[in-house]
Amino acid sequence: MKKALLSIIAGALSISVASAQCTPDPALAGESFGLWPDSLATVYTCVGCGDQNRVVDLVTFTDTLLANPISPGSFITIYIDAFKIVDVRNVPTGMSYGTDIPENDPSVNATTAPFGIWFNGGTAPNQTSTQGCVYINGSEDQWNTLANGSIGMAQLEIDVDVRIAGTNPDLSTIIQNGSWMSDVPASLGGGLITVDSYWLVAQASGVGIVEVDESKFMLVNNYVDQATGVTNISFNAPYNMEGLEFNVYSILGSKIHSEKFDVERGVNSVKFNGNQHAAGIYVYTISDGKTMLTNKMYTN
Repeated sequence: MKKALLSIIAGALSISVASAQCTPDPALAGESFGLWPDSLATVYTCVGCGDQNRVVDLVTFTDTLLANPISPGSFITIYIDAFKIVDVRNVPTGMSYGTDIPENDPSVNATTAPFGIWFNGGTAPNQTSTQGCVYINGSEDQWNTLANGSIGMAQLEIDVDVRIAGTNPDLSTIIQNGSWMSDVPASLGGGLITVDSYWLVAQASGVGIVEVDESKFMLVNNYVDQATGVTNISFNAPYNMEGLEFNVYSILGSKIHSEKFDVERGVNSVKFNGNQHAAGIYVYTISDGKTMLTNKMYTN
């Protein structure tokens, strides 16, 4: 499928290509180009959960369009037969990351392809996309640090390069077959593709993450029941409280839910049914009229 703009969505990969710690999900074969599942899928963290992997599958594309350097206003088709990652930034400190490409793969070159290479099938113009997987592995403490007692996110930045198998019309004298887009002059539309649209999301499960100060009106945690899609938000009331107001807002600031309730002293909870709204990130507040508690939550 042609893309009007040369773009790619990729996940986080390894600083050095290590033994594979992920396997592509056959159920995702045949999906359209991109990362599967959604980049906002959540890693749940808790005391005693141990090390955890975040695994995503990458489905490649086989061709794209670039402006025709000879005929302004028209386009040429660029056939793509290989993908490689050349840099990954903003991975949480200390976490390891890698791909399903083994270290002894002959395509791996520590200088030119530090994370390995994915190859499309077939030959241009009858190519087929391929599927690989990438992972991020973190210790219990590292994921809990990212979650920060509730929910935390890291926006990854990834530089991707793609290899040219051919062009239509044939412009191999200008854009050589077998070259990488990073070798093509920027004036012709070449260069690396920087991806910053993928987010790691870690959310605490509510098990021993926050020490509760019984004298404070404070949030304790929030987590999604993955079976029901209902988010449970817990907080501490230092005394019996009446007329607490619970509001939920979209990331654009629109109020989508509001209710009032009374609670007794101690840890209490309020529930939000995310099934009634689009999956994503929301902001919630709990107020007693004097103090407002606020935090983010993720619904799936």
